[in-house]
Amino acid sequence: MAEGRIPDGSPYSDDEAREIKQLQHARLESIGSTSGAIGHKLNNLLAGLLGYVTLLRRASDTGKDPEAIGRYLDALDVTGGRVSELTKRLMTIAHRDKVQSASHVGTWAIVAEVAAASEREVTVGEGISDDSDGVVGDAEMLRHIVEQLIDGVAEVLPDVSAISASGARGAVDETVAVDLGMEPGSCVILAFEHEHGPVETITRERLFDPYYTIESKGRGAEFHLTEAWGEVCLHSGAIAVVPDGDSRTRVLLYLPVDRSA
Repeated sequence: MAEGRIPDGSPYSDDEAREIKQLQHARLESIGSTSGAIGHKLNNLLAGLLGYVTLLRRASDTGKDPEAIGRYLDALDVTGGRVSELTKRLMTIAHRDKVQSASHVGTWAIVAEVAAASEREVTVGEGISDDSDGVVGDAEMLRHIVEQLIDGVAEVLPDVSAISASGARGAVDETVAVDLGMEPGSCVILAFEHEHGPVETITRERLFDPYYTIESKGRGAEFHLTEAWGEVCLHSGAIAVVPDGDSRTRVLLYLPVDRSA
């Protein structure tokens, strides 16, 4: 059997089989990196909790420093909050969280605000001028999504030289909906285009893998992009990464419109 070939009877060519093998390896690598990173974070947090419990017990046994007990309780409260926040982020990534405060949200205003606040120069192009850009969702979650599709993606792609944003109202038919993993119907489509240094297609297919790092940069975007993907799914939307040559990438965000507006 040829190197990288899927067994006889498979509908895949040698090149397709090789690409599938690369993607499988990439997914396994991503799972390993994610597990290690999360384990490291939890271990540090739990070590802190156990340490403060030990100090609290000593202070309680001696009774000599009542103020220390208050300090240790405060530290336990802060560390417990960090564990809770990490768990919430993991639940979002796993699509097990919920949109806590859903309301009508204008998406184009969020794009304009995030672009203006970004440290990078973002060109805001043609958008959605009327109220047809509204979706039902959590405004803070939606703002985080847009931040990650502008700044988070730019952190992962090499040598980003230009970013532009545009928006339109459109429709997703049944065929496209299956590909995107969302329900068909009217939606808001926000496009974020990044011009950057040369990069392989497989790199862009891994943009939303947790802790993915491009070797030339030596760092990635932790799991913020993966969290943003989970937040999009919680809003019944989808993200598509569209390569345009080896130096331009469009990230498309699809969100169902607020039909009650």
